[in-house]
Formats: sequence, structure tokens, C-alpha cells
Amino acid sequence: MIAIKIKQQQQTQQNAQNNQDITQTGAWKRALSDQQEFNDAFPPDLKNLKITFPDNKNILYFEVEVRPDHSFWAGGVIVFTVSISLEYPMVPPKVLCKKKIFHPNIDLEGKVCLNILREDWRPVSSLKDVIFGLQMLFTQLTNPTDPLNKEAAELMLKDQQQFAQVVKSTMKGGSYNSILYEKIA
Repeated sequence: MIAIKIKQQQQTQQNAQNNQDITQTGAWKRALSDQQEFNDAFPPDLKNLKITFPDNKNILYFEVEVRPDHSFWAGGVIVFTVSISLEYPMVPPKVLCKKKIFHPNIDLEGKVCLNILREDWRPVSSLKDVIFGLQMLFTQLTNPTDPLNKEAAELMLKDQQQFAQVVKSTMKGGSYNSILYEKIA
């Protein structure tokens, strides 16, 4: 009985220490600095971008809401989750699209094809660069020559008018080639 209580106390102390230590990590300090940078770069009253922290105590996880106004996805609300590991900034954050959308650079599982999240990532890159890249995916950075969703890329290259129709339909929760997309508009 005493051994169990000692073990529980040790576990409680270890948990408290782990929770305390995360705010002292380089990842936390860098994310805090990056957060200030993107707060300066992206004012909270922007209509086409919103950044939220579901848990105000955890700056290593947040959501980015992109509302394109001049693209195939105009009128949509696309939400991404951004998870920062303790290896940040040596490794890029992990970004996932929360809903299934028809986009050449976002696959059906929500993975995002963005160079800043892969080969172009450098420790000097910041969260502002990632957020800017996500915005650009819905304007001029859509790249059908390096796709994750090959079907969307092929249609975009072959017939932009039909591509636009499919995007609009799938944004409203429609299906394309037997795949049901989630409503984002």
C-alpha cells in the first residue's frame, strides 16, 4: 500500500514537472515568439484569416481558418490544424485540413502539400510563413504539377471550367467520383 502511494506521488510530481517543463522548451519559446510575429502580421480583424487556440494554455496547437475571396474556393471556410512538436523549429509543424475538400494540394485525409512544410523548411522559417503558405494555396500557389490529390490536379490542368464546377459542388457537400465531400461553403 505504501509503495503504491509513493508511486502515485512520484507520478504526480513527474506529470507536474513535465507540464512545467514544456513552457521552458525551445519549441515553446520559439512558438511564443512566432505567435507575436503573426499577431503583428495578421491583425485579428482580417476577414479572410482567423487563428484560434482551442486551448489557451497550449500554444503548440492551433487552428487556422482561411476564407478565400478570389479563387475557385471563394466563399469557403477551410480550417487547418497546426501541431508543433518539441523539435520545433528544427522540424516543421504538422498541418492538416480538418474537412475533406477538392484541391490539388490537399489529399482526402487532409494532408497538405506545401513546400514550406517539407523541403523548403529551415529553422529560420516561422509560423507566419506557414500561415501565409496556407492562404496562398487558395490563390496563386495552387500547384497541380506537384499534387497530393492527382484527380483534382488532372482536372484542373485539363479543364478549368469543369474544375471550377466540381470545386463549387464539393464545397456545398456534393460528391465527385463517388467521394462525398464535406460542406465548407
